[in-house]
Amino acid sequence: MTPSPRPPAGLVGRTVAVAAAFAVATLIAAWLDPFPRLRFAIQRTPGDLPSSVIAPADQIALGQPLLSIHIPPDSLYDPDTGIIANVQARGRDWERPASVSYYTDGQLRFASGAGLRVHGGLTRTMSAKKSFRLYFRREYGADRIWSGLLFDGAVDPIRRLVVHNDVREDTTGHIWHFINPLAYDITRRIGAHVPHTQPVQLFLNGGWQGVYVLTEHVRDNMIPELLVPRFGHAEFAADNRSYRELSAWVGGLDEIRMDRVAERIDIENLTRWFLAVVFCGTEDAFQGAQLLDRSDPEGRWFWINWDMDHSFMDYNQRAAVPWEHDAFETTLERAGEPARGWRDTEVRSRLLTTMLAEDAAYRDYFKRIFTETMNHRLTADFLRERFDHYAELGRRLGLRGVDLDYLPLLETFVDRRPAIVREQAEVYLNTDPSHRVTVRGLGGGRGHVDGHPVGDTFSGYYFPGMIVTLSANPDGGFRYWRVDGSAVNAVELRWEVNADLDVEAFFE
Repeated sequence: MTPSPRPPAGLVGRTVAVAAAFAVATLIAAWLDPFPRLRFAIQRTPGDLPSSVIAPADQIALGQPLLSIHIPPDSLYDPDTGIIANVQARGRDWERPASVSYYTDGQLRFASGAGLRVHGGLTRTMSAKKSFRLYFRREYGADRIWSGLLFDGAVDPIRRLVVHNDVREDTTGHIWHFINPLAYDITRRIGAHVPHTQPVQLFLNGGWQGVYVLTEHVRDNMIPELLVPRFGHAEFAADNRSYRELSAWVGGLDEIRMDRVAERIDIENLTRWFLAVVFCGTEDAFQGAQLLDRSDPEGRWFWINWDMDHSFMDYNQRAAVPWEHDAFETTLERAGEPARGWRDTEVRSRLLTTMLAEDAAYRDYFKRIFTETMNHRLTADFLRERFDHYAELGRRLGLRGVDLDYLPLLETFVDRRPAIVREQAEVYLNTDPSHRVTVRGLGGGRGHVDGHPVGDTFSGYYFPGMIVTLSANPDGGFRYWRVDGSAVNAVELRWEVNADLDVEAFFE
């Protein structure tokens, strides 16, 4: 069972007392002020908003990101009108006025009225702690969050925000945290599109709810304020009619080959989406916004990864241990099984399955993207840094005890997953085992491997027959390469890899 979140030390008694007092104050305020929406729309001192008054001063002083939400209890729990009491109800009719205050570094950074809704699919009923959406509208107060406050300004203006319950429990009882943020970081590193996130402590009506994740609301019919900061415009198709047209076009192809598919679909984006799903071991992968760029006559369909919270843990226990989960199998189609995806217009699995099985050009393309990603993007240093970051962040935000029991599993996942995924790729590409290439002597800006700067010792893997490209800085006193013990005089070295390879660069 998922344990109930525990407030940081010293909060319990004070929180209960303050919450009770504030409930009384709320009833009095409602009687004195029959027009609460108008009241919230008028500019007020941020510190006087209910969400600011009730925010715990001792936790604010710790300096960690903190979100405080205040809403009349009846708006949550009234049997007829409460949004939690009617948790499956959706739409604007099930949005209730609230106040929200956001703190970082011990300071109140933003406070306003906002509309509050319940967010989520199965988690609406399966999770004790609900996820929410915040809507910023003039009728409540500010119509957006202040520019630059969240996500380093990458998606300003923010008019809506998901307050995402961070807890995910696997079938063995382990409680996992930061699954979406970590999966999104890995996906972004791979080169696909992802939403931005910000972990916070959440307090609702003064009660500590646990660690949550603020997330921009990515959806199919994405609104301009999410599109323009990313792409410079909002001329995109994202509707069922367009999806059906694309699906019909794919279904009408005589042969599904990369060159034909690339006429309407961004092959690189599709491939990098797939690599992110495969590496993270993501089940329930066929989500996210599907968009067609209409600003360009040659614009093509692409995807934004979304809701990757069934990553890393092997939720359905398909493998002996999580890092051995075969996401190729769960993402690609199999004969005799239903088509992948929850939408009948889904094309990703069909395209990838067919191109990997039947198109030699796409297999070569996939090998290049896979090799560059695994050798130069998802490096051991990057994965270790991300693991350490979220492990430490969880401790700072108050995770303790069983909430940290998942960390050894996740640590083993990030350590072992690269080798497992490489072996699985060899099977699905029907290729012999990869060869290891070790290069020494190019650190400190003295050269590149495959166009990437590397440390003093580089180690990567290449499918048989692939080319590794080594280049030395000619102004750095380069003399020669030693390749498996033999000297080679060339500033740039292109070598076909058909066995393990050991290379060292020598400089004056």
